[in-house]
Amino acid sequence: MASQSEILLPRDLSSLPFINAGVTSVVRALDEHSVIKLTGDEDSLRALEVERRILERLGEHPRIVRLLYVHEKKLVLERLLYPLLVRLLELRDEEAAPSTEEILKWSAQAAEGMEYFHGKNVLQIDIGSHNLLLDWDENIKYCDFSGSCIDGGWTYAAPSTRAQHPSISPKSPSVQSEIFALGSVLYEISTARKVYEDLEEWEIERHFTQGEYPETQHLLLGHVITKCWSGGYNNAGQVAAEIRAIQRRFKYGDLNLPLGHYMRKQKESRRLRRVH
Repeated sequence: MASQSEILLPRDLSSLPFINAGVTSVVRALDEHSVIKLTGDEDSLRALEVERRILERLGEHPRIVRLLYVHEKKLVLERLLYPLLVRLLELRDEEAAPSTEEILKWSAQAAEGMEYFHGKNVLQIDIGSHNLLLDWDENIKYCDFSGSCIDGGWTYAAPSTRAQHPSISPKSPSVQSEIFALGSVLYEISTARKVYEDLEEWEIERHFTQGEYPETQHLLLGHVITKCWSGGYNNAGQVAAEIRAIQRRFKYGDLNLPLGHYMRKQKESRRLRRVH
């Protein structure tokens, strides 16, 4: 962790460029390499203290935003590019979706990050593309642990409707509830669309309660997404391993494997683009 003296902070932090704001805090830019996360009321300060404890426990990891140092109960963090959500919205506006390589990379990284913090007895709680940041090499890092759960303690956040099965209480987060949320993230990465994007929350809950989910058979990671939603994995490491296996099959192009049809379509598409 860097020394506090390495960056001189201005007296008026409110004058710093605004980056983002959440329920409990505001993030402002210090310079091109770092941001500061600050808050005001006591409840929010407690949430920020939880985040400090979590980030210090997690340490440096390629899938976790890095805590540089703490300054007067404020967190100074590495500055990253922007949330994955922003990239997906850009693609949606262009009526496009992430490339196959991006889908596989981001999905595997999201699962690997979850595997890591679960192994440290941390639940992120608010799993979603808004809390997955892209770094300058377009790799995913989890951020915003201020509402998260450490060692089974109190949580200040709750998952969104699209990331939570109605049968699972938001007050009882678990590895399984987060894997369910991961399935919704993988769906969003695959399609640049949120789960049941055009439906109201009560309609989404009704579908989930009845075991109804968006169609995924046409998606490269469709069976992985479905298994996340249906409790088919015991831990996030299993999700990551299955995605990495698909990644290897796609890379080496073994058309005798189950992904053969999909890969043939991709190769034909690339051939046609070269012709034209």
